[in-house]
Amino acid sequence: MLAPLGDALRDAQGDEAELYVHRRRSAISRYAKNEIHQNAVADETHVQARVIVGKAMGIASANSLDPAALRLLVADAAAAARESAPNAEWPGLERVRAVRRRELRHARSRSLHRHGR
Repeated sequence: MLAPLGDALRDAQGDEAELYVHRRRSAISRYAKNEIHQNAVADETHVQARVIVGKAMGIASANSLDPAALRLLVADAAAAARESAPNAEWPGLERVRAVRRRELRHARSRSLHRHGR
């Protein structure tokens, strides 16, 4: 899944670019007279691109991880940035940093605790 995202970012026509992907799968079963009468499953993907040109930001979103769709998404965000007013106070995108496994376990533990699991 990461390769098409990386390819789209490498093709970005801007000073900075990022892609945010959120995938959610949910299911529901409905019962009537103690029997399941309807099952539904939703598998949703949301992708957001931010591209910075100078101090101007463009944002675009889509729902596909197809490589061609990702390249178009990044191009749309870059086009939006070129049409946007610059923000002189823009500090830049946050830099990527390595996350240790211990931090991930701790974050997951906190998340599970907050959600009562």
